[in-house]
Amino acid sequence: MNSSMLKIVGLFLVLLAIIGLTTFSVVNDFGSGEDGGNVDKAAVRKIVAEYIKNNPQAILDSVSTYQKEAAAGANKEAQKNVKNKIGELENDPTSPIAGNPKGDVVVVEFFDYSCGYCKKALPTIVGLLESDKNVKVVFKEMPILGPNSLLSSKAAVAVHLMAPDKYFEFHKKLMSGPRVSGQASINKIANGLGIDATKLEEKMKSSDVGSIIAKDKALATSIGIRGTPAFVVGGELVPGAVNIATLKALVTKARAKN
Repeated sequence: MNSSMLKIVGLFLVLLAIIGLTTFSVVNDFGSGEDGGNVDKAAVRKIVAEYIKNNPQAILDSVSTYQKEAAAGANKEAQKNVKNKIGELENDPTSPIAGNPKGDVVVVEFFDYSCGYCKKALPTIVGLLESDKNVKVVFKEMPILGPNSLLSSKAAVAVHLMAPDKYFEFHKKLMSGPRVSGQASINKIANGLGIDATKLEEKMKSSDVGSIIAKDKALATSIGIRGTPAFVVGGELVPGAVNIATLKALVTKARAKN
């Protein structure tokens, strides 16, 4: 749930609490009425409006507290889920990898090829791999930004299944170039890397490719990932883009736990 939704939900809960309190007050102040329980709704609305007007900071503080508690609860649940899914995250043989296959720290990235922040994260991943030869990076497809995102993911997974040694170069080409605009742009990249575009198109239609992407997306949902990029570093979920210094610090932290 994003911050705007949290504010709305928080404010709604606060108002419900206020309405409950003021209804009790109105019953005492105005009586239960001849019908045995109804109160003056206009009076309730007036009291609520006055409370909001006279106590804006109290409402903002309540929303802020709710946001913090909700975020803490969500993070705790997410970390628990990550722990339960760590094998699937770090050691799924169907997931492409880069770096040291036996690295002592594993960095898992969930990404979308059409995501601008994912594109900005590519140099961070490359920089980490160049500077640390004992890290394994696992790539998880999460195409959520439209048909071309899905097309790109299908192509990348197909390359991984056909020629795993060419996956990372293909991945970098897709991520560093302009957004894919159709099969022709994918074929151009494939041909440039010596990959048979006709065979690639055929592989992209296979059930193997579709099941891997579906599995990655389901895994993301199960651990509370709703957007891209998102990372799991040494078993710790880190949503959003990170710079090279932050990623290195996370790796160092994870290595200290080993």
